[in-house]
Amino acid sequence: MKKLRLVPTSGQPIEIAPGPPITLGRDGSVADVVLEDISTSRIHAVITSDDDAWAITDRRSSNGVFVDGRRVARAKLEQGMELRLGAQIFSVALAEDHDDDEDTVRIGAREGAPQPRVVVPSAQRVVAAAIAASGGIPEKEKRRRAPGSTMRLERAMAVLGVARETSKSEVRARHGRLRQDLERWMEREEAIDEKLEYERRIRELDVALALLVPDEEA
Repeated sequence: MKKLRLVPTSGQPIEIAPGPPITLGRDGSVADVVLEDISTSRIHAVITSDDDAWAITDRRSSNGVFVDGRRVARAKLEQGMELRLGAQIFSVALAEDHDDDEDTVRIGAREGAPQPRVVVPSAQRVVAAAIAASGGIPEKEKRRRAPGSTMRLERAMAVLGVARETSKSEVRARHGRLRQDLERWMEREEAIDEKLEYERRIRELDVALALLVPDEEA
């Protein structure tokens, strides 16, 4: 049976060997693959290797499992598919032999064997780390602030998960997608504290957009 390879938009590729079920979710004490984004549930989904095929099952997550844009309760995973858990996106690949890429994390195999803890960071965290690794934003640019806010350029880029070279049209498109998702999830949320957190993130997105794409450049 072929191994399953999940390539996130942010973080290390994950290669899964046939074996026991692999749990994906936000709870690091339970999940084999930890999804850091707030859009994912504590236990979001389970991946299994049965009957010579890979499948993913939604574990009653709040924001769903999507395969090629279609929400599913359970689906077979095949070469080239796009898999989305909340806002976390993976491309799906199947291979007989493992990839020699040293950055790839390998899990699965024998029942009861210890598994490495795999963390898939949110896009915002990855961008923030890349900015820091590159020496940060020049001080002159860093002093730019969004109107009516203390947010600065470096933080705005991390909030939207974009890089300095990202075009303004791409920045606006990403803002729109993230805002739409947050609004939809906030409508379904019943807990007041979670609703307030979604509201805070929406405001943060709007402030970040105002800084990265000022009105006169929109």
